[in-house]
Amino acid sequence: MKIAITGANSSVGKNLLSEIIQHSDLSAIAGVRSEHAIATLPKSERIDNAIISYDNTAELAQQLQGANCVVHLAGILMESKTSSYYSANVTAT
Repeated sequence: MKIAITGANSSVGKNLLSEIIQHSDLSAIAGVRSEHAIATLPKSERIDNAIISYDNTAELAQQLQGANCVVHLAGILMESKTSSYYSANVTAT
């Protein structure tokens, strides 16, 4: 089973990835927003890293292709000049 995880660089996401790599029948797509975030993820041949944009639904669908399920952990806690709380937590979902 392949599990796609958005917000994979969150604490919950990293713990979920660490659990996935302990099970030989599981693999993952680790979705993050930046190259910098990829460096913080657990390493495994069964984890495919993907830089994803939640504003582009076609690109998002392509990046998550092949997943049997999605665990949606991405979101923002505070709005800033460059990020919209509503866009990240409602529209993208």
